Amino acid sequence: MQSSDTEVLQTAVMWLEDGDTVELVTLGTTWGSAPRPAGSLAIYAS
Repeated sequence: MQSSDTEVLQTAVMWLEDGDTVELVTLGTTWGSAPRPAGSLAIYAS
């Protein structure tokens, strides 16, 4: 099984290959029932 961070990076590569601009962030703080823990990677395509 792949880690969530690996899946995030693979998705970022696909988006870049499609010509999208990608922003990679690391989650610093979470609270409540967050879907991912602090330190996890996330991406945003613009």
